[in-house]
Amino acid sequence: IQESTPGMTPWQRMMKCVQEIVDTEIEHVKMLEVLVDRYLVPLQQEKFIQRDKMATISNSIQSVVVEQKQFKGRIEVLPEMYDKDTGNTTALVQELSDAFQVHLDTFKQYNQFCAAQYELETLFKE
Repeated sequence: IQESTPGMTPWQRMMKCVQEIVDTEIEHVKMLEVLVDRYLVPLQQEKFIQRDKMATISNSIQSVVVEQKQFKGRIEVLPEMYDKDTGNTTALVQELSDAFQVHLDTFKQYNQFCAAQYELETLFKE
């Protein structure tokens, strides 16, 4: 990142990286909401998927959405909190690390999420 950000201080480069993580998470949550609104909700109205399978898929996706929103909420305040505090690198890194650590189980839920996606693909092929 140093080569792509000439003239920036190390603090500015770090803040740019943190902002990129936040921006990516904001977009990720938006896309998850689109998935729910445009695909999951209409799919729940269809009759060709067994109720128990649909419940499993829906619960998996909804769980990921809720958890990702919580994670986003925790990290999206960091750039503003630390923007002018150029001497507090350790605190910023600790806050970001803590957010990832606290939400570690959230990221593990993606196994269920991916399994649900595979199951949906299988159902559509039938």
